[in-house]
Amino acid sequence: MLAYVYSTLRENSALVSLVDTRIYRHGSAPENVTKPYITWFVVAGLPDVNLSDSPYSDNQTIQIDWLSE
Repeated sequence: MLAYVYSTLRENSALVSLVDTRIYRHGSAPENVTKPYITWFVVAGLPDVNLSDSPYSDNQTIQIDWLSE
């Protein structure tokens, strides 16, 4: 899941032009990081129901925060 959030954000060229690689999981942004930057975290998540086998995916809610000057 972690890689999907980062890669999805990195696919947006307008966003990347503003923050470059400054996309961090909540609480992991370096001290004194250059602004603007983005943090994100999982608000809620549940495995998708699959009656015949283990869940093959999760249904998650992600919060993305934009931090600027």
